[in-house]
Amino acid sequence: MSEHDEGLQGWGASGAPPSVGDGVETEGVEPPNEGGLRPRIVLDAVATPSYPGGARILEVNHETVYTYSWPVRRSSHLFLLHPVDDPRQDVLEYELALSVPGERTAFEDVFGNQAISFRPTEEYTELRIHSRARVRVRGTWESERVDYTGSVDHPVVWMPWQRMMMLPYLMPPELPEPQLSDLSDFALDFVRRSGGDLVHALQEMNQAIYQDFVYEPGSTTVETTPYETYVRRRGVCQDFANLFIILAQLLNVPARYRVGYINTGGDYEGQVRSDASHAWAEVYLPQIGWYGFDPANGKGTGHVDYIRVATGRHYRDAAPVAGTIFEGGGGERLEASVRVETVG
Repeated sequence: MSEHDEGLQGWGASGAPPSVGDGVETEGVEPPNEGGLRPRIVLDAVATPSYPGGARILEVNHETVYTYSWPVRRSSHLFLLHPVDDPRQDVLEYELALSVPGERTAFEDVFGNQAISFRPTEEYTELRIHSRARVRVRGTWESERVDYTGSVDHPVVWMPWQRMMMLPYLMPPELPEPQLSDLSDFALDFVRRSGGDLVHALQEMNQAIYQDFVYEPGSTTVETTPYETYVRRRGVCQDFANLFIILAQLLNVPARYRVGYINTGGDYEGQVRSDASHAWAEVYLPQIGWYGFDPANGKGTGHVDYIRVATGRHYRDAAPVAGTIFEGGGGERLEASVRVETVG
């Protein structure tokens, strides 16, 4: 069974720029403080007067349906559909309904995702997977903003044990050296223009991909490399996330792939990209932690409209639905749909 079609159709339809009530959004670096202190880095300062505490409750219904021309007699599946449950995001309700009886095993994978392994115990020609979650999402961290006194300068220096822990997220995918050099020069241009301020460089990089690259469903596959996306200047959110990840890694910044959802119930520009699963990048910044950048929309992901689900080094680590058919099947067809609604 391939997750390829859902990846392209689902994430390819995502990406509306989130907007929170009548809040004010500020990205970048504030003017110098009095007393000669370093500027304060502000990522996604968001005011949400219509949601006390900068929070809202969202309900997600994600359905995937596989149909086959001949019965599937033996298969194995992995589901990464359970939203993250942490101080920024409370999972109030969750259920996973499957149309075929079988053996389920719930576990936490190596990336910290809540996973379910599933082995059907009967033959089937249709497998319907329905995930429903009710989630309370808060604004950026505890105070709806990252307000860090100081600055993150390039190059970033990691202690040896920090680098060891982050190594899977620091290693870019294997590409020919000329391609990596070209991408490295592209990334370093943002650092130079930002005067060595790494956070500002990442924000500018995020905006550049959003403004200069064409969102075009069907123009890529899961095998498309970040360099091909860079050269062709087109793709879907999956491709833009992969490009942002490798650019950050070439700046010695740990980066990972994130799958989730965006609530676009409001009158948001670009809503054409909103009605399915979404993908973005997360980077690890010193004394800030993991922070998300959504290059498909040119935004940070600290808004109450983003629901985080699975993460990993790349798409294959975090695919919402994956599986292998060992016996039977054929003529596979896939339908996938996502609905996100504000319920509180």
